[in-house]
Amino acid sequence: PVLFSTAFDKNEIAVVEKKSGKKILSFSTGKEWVGGIALSDDGKYLAAKTSQHIYLFDTSKPKEPLWSFNCEQCGIGDDVKGGIDISGDGSKIIAAFGERIALFGKSNNKPLWMHDKPANSYNVAISKDGKYMAAATAGDEENVNSNLIILWNENNKKPLWQYHASGNFHDVSLSDDGSFITG
Repeated sequence: PVLFSTAFDKNEIAVVEKKSGKKILSFSTGKEWVGGIALSDDGKYLAAKTSQHIYLFDTSKPKEPLWSFNCEQCGIGDDVKGGIDISGDGSKIIAAFGERIALFGKSNNKPLWMHDKPANSYNVAISKDGKYMAAATAGDEENVNSNLIILWNENNKKPLWQYHASGNFHDVSLSDDGSFITG
């Protein structure tokens, strides 16, 4: 058991400008814990994952997100593992939540595709050009649908391949063009 002396109802997503040290974006998530954030290479777009939502922000318009996606099966206080990543230009966002991995475009909150049952996805990655995505999963050694590195392309929720190992994968990373993957 863990005991906390303060309430966890003042969580926020924030962006701080390097030159001034001032907060240029502040968005309250209330009781929802922030489980992951990712900035586009130019800093124009911010993708964020909380206990129940995926958000996309235009950092030049800091009042409200461009869009949000509600994870209906996720609960406040649930584990916030899963991860989020954004392509270099901010055009594609990959997120893992619950037992799903979804690819989004920056234009709206409707997933371009969704992959169900990746079993305990701990992190995701996207290539700089947004053409390839990967996920790291954990689970039981005997279960061939866990302990995976999974690779997709942008056009299909069916993986290009998946690699099963005896141990858990907690992180994944892609090279800029998606040629190399590590977990």
